[in-house]
Amino acid sequence: TMTTPSSRPCYLVVGANGNIGNHVARTLLSSVGDKREVTVLLHREESAAKWRELGARVEILDILGVDDDDVDAGHDGDRSRSRLHLLFSQHDRLFLLNPPASPTSPNPEEIEKKSIRRMIDALHDTHPERIVAISTYGARKDSGFADLSSLYTLEQGLSSFISSLPISPASSSISPPSPSSSPSSPTILTKVIILRSAYLMSNYKGFMHDSLSSGHLPSFFPQDFSLPMVAPDDVGRYAAEILLSSSSPSSP
Repeated sequence: TMTTPSSRPCYLVVGANGNIGNHVARTLLSSVGDKREVTVLLHREESAAKWRELGARVEILDILGVDDDDVDAGHDGDRSRSRLHLLFSQHDRLFLLNPPASPTSPNPEEIEKKSIRRMIDALHDTHPERIVAISTYGARKDSGFADLSSLYTLEQGLSSFISSLPISPASSSISPPSPSSSPSSPTILTKVIILRSAYLMSNYKGFMHDSLSSGHLPSFFPQDFSLPMVAPDDVGRYAAEILLSSSSPSSP
């Protein structure tokens, strides 16, 4: 892994320009001793300058359009590795989310599931200390529910990854982080934490201009429906807290 001279962990944030990923990356950058410990993975070079100014390392890779021919030699030389695999293997703590496909795409759900499968495949044969992934409590197995179906695919893929690790079940789990007992053998422990957030307030962001003018907020929900919501800022900061913690964080 790409550890620092002081052996502090290195962090990789997928989707740092998103509503949640932005706050994950900024919280990490304001908390670590050396900002070079934080790498942000971006789709386009145009958005990289601001992150470099903040001190983060920047990697450019469009997960939605990863080319199968875009490979690098792996550290063990046995077979080629994708750039995404290389990045995952070089960092100790990973923040993952579902890269959203354009809603105008012919089949955005399938595009997202394909990118998720690429991420999960890239995780194999890596041993990060901790993975924090963003999901929603509406994630469901059935297809045809856009990101709710995609996020279920992400959850199941991470579960499969944990099951594939060549260490005992007691040494890896999908759960909130907790104090770890010293292993009896030199294995690398992996924790996967999936955050199922409530409905994001930012989903209404695109309606704000018209709503302020008309006094009405368009919604698919019934007028008297009570819906728990959460700000992506808070989800991002809490995810960063889990990534940074050496023991169980307090509940949000």
